[in-house]
Amino acid sequence: MPIVGLCAMETQEHLKELHKMIQLIIEALVDKPDQIEITTRPEPYPAFQIRVAATDVGKVIGKQGRTARAIRELLHEGSRNLPRPVGMNLLDSPSEQAQEDSRDKSIRV
Repeated sequence: MPIVGLCAMETQEHLKELHKMIQLIIEALVDKPDQIEITTRPEPYPAFQIRVAATDVGKVIGKQGRTARAIRELLHEGSRNLPRPVGMNLLDSPSEQAQEDSRDKSIRV
């Protein structure tokens, strides 16, 4: 019997569950869990875009990228029943100093 893909509603529920899983994993890795931002980019390929504090980026990446690779593998396995595999992007989070500098520049205009 062929495997049938999930309908759109089931896909959204599945993505929510994957989001919860990623949230738990990232919270366990970082020192500042309150600064975690995870957004979902649904198209063309679904992916979670993750932002953490600048001081925590290395912890999410891990030595030689092993931690990030392991998280991606979990996502890939968790999304096997979806029409497309789910990816992960770790986005650069501007440092607090850079944010203050940009505020200062915008005020000086």
